[in-house]
Amino acid sequence: MSKNHIKNSLKKKQTILATMLELAVKQGVHATPMSQLARESNVAIGTIYHHFKNKEAIVCEIYRMIRQDFATILIQEINGKTQEEIFKGYWKSIYQYYISHPTAFQFYEYIAKPPVIPIELMEETKDYYRMHADFFWKGIKNGLLKNMHVTLLVQLAYSNIVAAVELKIKNEVSMNKEQIEHAASASWDAVRLIN
Repeated sequence: MSKNHIKNSLKKKQTILATMLELAVKQGVHATPMSQLARESNVAIGTIYHHFKNKEAIVCEIYRMIRQDFATILIQEINGKTQEEIFKGYWKSIYQYYISHPTAFQFYEYIAKPPVIPIELMEETKDYYRMHADFFWKGIKNGLLKNMHVTLLVQLAYSNIVAAVELKIKNEVSMNKEQIEHAASASWDAVRLIN
């Protein structure tokens, strides 16, 4: 197989994923037939089935890619910083990712739930967040973060990011640099243990 053939094949696969992401966000997964995906991606239906077993496999691949993106973002925020700096770095990085990838945000928030995404895949991709979860576990153990169920603590922080992204996307708040800093600080205050 030539390099050009491989490159072309990978490009088509990326096109399929990007088109499905846009269509799923716009009209829903179940309302997106494979024929429409083929037409709008300008990729033959046989080529789509060469890359993916079915529509569900495409949606699962999109989910996996977004989770991997998060893992890449989160790992960059760890080295040589205080717990507060790490937390705010996480917060701002996820916020910026969502603002830069609004369809990924909409997919993850409104589509990427069971039964569309299998529980097994959700469990499998939790490994991408191991370092992030460890940050919260360590913070609880060291008396820096509130002593509550770690999933609840993570969701408390994450829901603030979602709210800020929605405010920005809907143009309800400009979310300038100062406002982003205020929101990240407020989120930190919500999870840290105040002595």
